[in-house]
Amino acid sequence: MARQQDQQLSLDLTRPPRWLPLAPEAYGRMVNRLGVLITKRARKRGADFQVHEAMEAIHAACHACGGIDPYDGQALMPVPVLLLGGKDAGAASDAVLWRSPTLIHRTPLHDCDFEVVSWQTAQARAVLSAEDYIAHCRAVVAWVETDASAGADS
Repeated sequence: MARQQDQQLSLDLTRPPRWLPLAPEAYGRMVNRLGVLITKRARKRGADFQVHEAMEAIHAACHACGGIDPYDGQALMPVPVLLLGGKDAGAASDAVLWRSPTLIHRTPLHDCDFEVVSWQTAQARAVLSAEDYIAHCRAVVAWVETDASAGADS
């Protein structure tokens, strides 16, 4: 019975979300590779979760996001070559790279809790505090509104 449950769980971990154009085998490899990588890094920082726990959390995060960045509400542009670390990754345009999905920790590195965001959001979160990030976003919106109203006056 336990073996059957393990096999069912393994099969579920190869089912890609609808927004991610990957074959089940490629998606399963991606989840496995990310699970191993994240677990190794987290263990160096004192975490104690297992690879399989990380894989389940990654899989859940991929399905939960629905292809939308939870911070800016914009669609993610999956580039399978980037997700799999392929050699053709440099050929993608900058716009696609900005919107490509990446996995980040939702909580401190010791927890096995992830979310999928755009690379642009991940970069901003890595450099700015949440308050600074929000202030920057407000400044961008204010600038665009000011620029648009100035153009309408001309």
